[in-house]
Amino acid sequence: MPTSEASNASPQGVAEPDLRDKVLSALRWTVIGRFSAQIFRWASTIIVIRFLLPADYGLMSMVEVLFSLIIMMAGAGLADGLVKQRNISDATERSMLTMLIAVSAVLALIQWFTAPLLAAWFNEPKVTILLRVLCLALLFQPWLTLSMAMLKQAMKFRSLALSELLAAVLSSVLTLAFAIAGFGVWALVIGQLAYMLVSVLALCIARRKFTLPGMPDTELRGLLQFGALVSIGGILWTFDSRITIFLGGRILDATAIGYFAVAMHLAALAMSRLMPLIHQVGFPSYAQLDGDIVKSRFYLRKTMRLLALLVVPVFLGLAAIAEPLVSLVLGENWLNTVPMLMILCLAMPLRMAMQLYGPGLRALGRADLPLYWAAGSIVIGAACLLLLVRDNAMQMVWAYVIATPLCAALAHALADRVFKIGFGGILQDLTPPILAAVGMFITVTAYVQWANSVMPVVVVLVTAIILGALVYSAACWLLMRERANEALGLIKKRV
Repeated sequence: MPTSEASNASPQGVAEPDLRDKVLSALRWTVIGRFSAQIFRWASTIIVIRFLLPADYGLMSMVEVLFSLIIMMAGAGLADGLVKQRNISDATERSMLTMLIAVSAVLALIQWFTAPLLAAWFNEPKVTILLRVLCLALLFQPWLTLSMAMLKQAMKFRSLALSELLAAVLSSVLTLAFAIAGFGVWALVIGQLAYMLVSVLALCIARRKFTLPGMPDTELRGLLQFGALVSIGGILWTFDSRITIFLGGRILDATAIGYFAVAMHLAALAMSRLMPLIHQVGFPSYAQLDGDIVKSRFYLRKTMRLLALLVVPVFLGLAAIAEPLVSLVLGENWLNTVPMLMILCLAMPLRMAMQLYGPGLRALGRADLPLYWAAGSIVIGAACLLLLVRDNAMQMVWAYVIATPLCAALAHALADRVFKIGFGGILQDLTPPILAAVGMFITVTAYVQWANSVMPVVVVLVTAIILGALVYSAACWLLMRERANEALGLIKKRV
């Protein structure tokens, strides 16, 4: 595919006003909901970290290896089949709920009985009781999955956003209260259960409907065939995100895993919060294009350009201010995470870029391709970990970073079978913001090293952030003014 600016022009018929308005409205409400929710989550997380030990986060990271897989298997992918449908009967909705309840019941038993095995793998007995208590989450999961799918299908992202905000606020307050009260890792478990319960109640109220189980429906088979592929891919992606903890936790203790987990949490903060937003809006939006590859490619490249412009400087800026940020916000007990955080941030732009392919591929009926590259990423990540990790968490960091470009190359090679963007197109989309962000990183890092010896840490942090914003803004004006105007136009609803 040509990589000139002309290739970025809107294809005939792509700027469909109705779809554009729906997508912009969905994006606006999703951003509002997620941004507001994250204000509470970030603030509470920062305070919670001060009341918990690295070993507490290490234990929770070990628990999440299995728990995150179980939650993914509980039907998020299966319900994606509903999002692709234009009209869904009540019978189909009720039969889907029956399927989700059955799956959750089986998974609850699996989690209960495999908990001791995972505890033995990590040599951490407390993992058993933590996992068994989290089985309660599977009571709520069927209604949570179904309600979210139905609201996405109807493009009612305002209701989704407000429900998420309410759940985030209440669960964050509860987690903080239990952390201050000295409950340790249990504060994180209680917060997770509270989030799921409040989400279910809020979503059912938003829909003004509480669905009851029903008998199997003839339409369900086709939905399940599509959803099964998405589920398998989601399971593989979830395990890929946990493979570092799964293998590293076998070698290192909970404290070392805790340092790595917190560094990874901070480094991936923008990605872990934005990518659900992209997937939440992206899949139903792509589905509205009825399989048009030209239009899908146009929107994929548009998303990649704008997201790179806005997010790459966040990752590299975070790397540049890691030392004063951790010292001021988390405290001196967490200074061991600084070099880990700086290195991990450098890998995140590629990790985020390769995940942008998923929603479009699923909407185009190629849910098998994300499955293949997720499986490949697991193999690559596991190989790097087994070769490099011996006795410290920094080796886990380097294994993750080395695996990143290999995984990204695999993702692009598979996605390019459908989108036909070409490697040159990706370079054109990503190179300008990366160059601008690297310039900002070098400038801010040099400033922080000098300022640390002559200024209080809070002054260093604030002035470094301001300096980074000014340097990157100037670079955008000089190197990619057209792209910056495109981003401003989107914000003003003129795109």
